[in-house]
Amino acid sequence: MWGQAMTALARHRMAAETVPAATAPAVPHGSARKGLPTEPDALADQVEAALAENRILPFYQPMLDLASGDIAGFEALARWQHPEFGLLAPAAFAGAFEQQRLAVAIGQRIMARVCDDMSGFERLGAPLREIALNVSYQELREGSFAASLGVRLDTVGLDPRRVIVELGRGIDFSDPDDKVPGEIRRLAGLGVRIALDDFGTGFASLTQLRRMQADRIKIDPSFIARIEDDPEDAALVAGLIGLAHRLGMKTVAEGVERPAQLAFLREEGCDFAQGYLLGRPMPAAAVPHFAAGVLAA
Repeated sequence: MWGQAMTALARHRMAAETVPAATAPAVPHGSARKGLPTEPDALADQVEAALAENRILPFYQPMLDLASGDIAGFEALARWQHPEFGLLAPAAFAGAFEQQRLAVAIGQRIMARVCDDMSGFERLGAPLREIALNVSYQELREGSFAASLGVRLDTVGLDPRRVIVELGRGIDFSDPDDKVPGEIRRLAGLGVRIALDDFGTGFASLTQLRRMQADRIKIDPSFIARIEDDPEDAALVAGLIGLAHRLGMKTVAEGVERPAQLAFLREEGCDFAQGYLLGRPMPAAAVPHFAAGVLAA
């Protein structure tokens, strides 16, 4: 059964990557970043124009359930369809996320599109188990993300328990005025689940881990990359999986690119995995076909 699932995954992964993302060609993110303005106001002007033209939108990367071989869900990742530089990942316009106004605008756009896409997938008969959304420090500090997400979920009629909010390494949980912890509590109050992203690099405090009452941790790709030939990293990953399970949390391995990594993670009892071996980020149009094809195998 597992072998059939992996065969179907490979077949539909290749099919999904042939779905056109936009009229602009996809190019390497590193080379694209060189052409973007670095001056904050100039970058802000381009990002605002991209938002007005609906060129910033979510792409979806699949997460695999390692116990069953099924698609567990997708992570929504922001992409900028730049008319000159092609498809850009957030690292290419990272400066925009340092400006609270832009970070909030991008986050609100991605959140709204994800909710609309999830509703659309349901209408097409391809409902997804869950979708993970990334939220930035600036969005949490601004304080309206939880309320906006709640309204949007109500509008499209989606169960909040199918949404996972991922908190990245740049988020400071020791916020003295309680804005960030307060917003996280409001998110949990909605019923959405919380994931700690890049675990092993950004969340050094176990006290913070317990206080956030997270549903899952996502193990940083830098550890997954070396588990085949570095005994220390292999032991660390196995230890993180065991720690999470003892705390009642699920584990997600990020950056899985080789079958040997996947085999190790399955053997150690990791719950979910994502990475290029399992599927690259894809436009919304490719998701229903990809999910339905893998699940039907």
